[in-house]
Amino acid sequence: MTSTFHTGQLIKQKINGQLKSRSTLAREMGVPGTSIYAYEKRPSIQTNKLLRMCTVLRHNFFADLANLLPADYTVSVPLAREELLQQQSNEIEKLRLENRLLKELLTGRKD
Repeated sequence: MTSTFHTGQLIKQKINGQLKSRSTLAREMGVPGTSIYAYEKRPSIQTNKLLRMCTVLRHNFFADLANLLPADYTVSVPLAREELLQQQSNEIEKLRLENRLLKELLTGRKD
């Protein structure tokens, strides 16, 4: 499978939308000033460099890349989010039942 992602383009788009200059970004990342331009031209970048860029720009490029993948791909995401959604779903159902019961008690009739 060949990659259709161009990480450098994602980086360039984000940098162009920031107020931070490329030289400032390079300095904060601890790399030479020309490195940022080089990253923008490359279709891929080392993970540790991308992580530093995420930290400096306060932007999650990994999520951007993940969103480019097909929805049916699996993930190893902590279950906390899924568990929270399930808890909220259960709570909503419980509140619906309570609401229905209260309506029945107030009106004296079932829906």
